[in-house]
Amino acid sequence: MTDTLKKTDPLTGMMQARRAEDVKNLSEPEIEAMMRELAELRQIVAAQRLHMEDMEDVAAADPMTGLANHRALEEELAKSISTAKRYGRTHALIALEVDNFDGYQALDAELAGEILRFVAGVLRQNIRPTDIASRLENGQFAVILNELRVVENANMRAKELARCLAATPCVGKTRTVQLSAHVACVGFGADDDVGSVLERMREVPPLTLGK
Repeated sequence: MTDTLKKTDPLTGMMQARRAEDVKNLSEPEIEAMMRELAELRQIVAAQRLHMEDMEDVAAADPMTGLANHRALEEELAKSISTAKRYGRTHALIALEVDNFDGYQALDAELAGEILRFVAGVLRQNIRPTDIASRLENGQFAVILNELRVVENANMRAKELARCLAATPCVGKTRTVQLSAHVACVGFGADDDVGSVLERMREVPPLTLGK
């Protein structure tokens, strides 16, 4: 629908609707009225286009955290793989899962929501502008690390995210909890596709955080 709006030109449509001789015979007030109507139509089309773009953004966002959702993650993975094929870039995907999230959710649904938003905030504060953070389901998150110099750096980044999460307690309305998470990481590039990256991520063992 957005593409249709982009192709629609009110001026073109109106001028095509009038015969050339009719336009020539218009009086100056009629021309001015027509131009005002065209300006209003353009404003309507622009507003509709913005509305459609807003709807697309909402559809790609996780409603609880505002991060990218699973669908958006797959779309971003496809873009990163395309970049890898075109420019030879190296990327990585980090998976982060909050420990005992199901227990928090069973104990207090409101607290679980606060935890999700807290984790989202930690991710936003500790990734680069070129990276993409997303929430998948329950307490599972993922981060695309774009354009790495070496894949080994991704493991260090994954461990650092887990440490940042554990460094500050999550202060909720009714209680404060000290969170921890386990993380895993896989590199990907030109020879991968979205399905293979996600499959390897499900199979890779968690990283040992150490000290």
